[in-house]
Amino acid sequence: MGKKPAQRSKRTVPRRKQRAPTIAEVIEGHGTVAQFARDLSRITGEEVSWARVNAWKLRNNIPKAMVLHVHRLTGIPLSELL
Repeated sequence: MGKKPAQRSKRTVPRRKQRAPTIAEVIEGHGTVAQFARDLSRITGEEVSWARVNAWKLRNNIPKAMVLHVHRLTGIPLSELL
């Protein structure tokens, strides 16, 4: 008896992961930087300036202490914000 032919592995192509939105996209979806800052101030109970939010936009990074508040404001899943 001969050898069995080699079986091909059944590789599946992984689904392309949807990219997380940039901070600029999050802010633009909400309005202006100033409006986003005002709404965050309302939610957090502390003053959040537009300059602070603009710095996040430039760095494309939300501080960990603010991620939950941004999630509550925008509805974007926490996994995408982290």
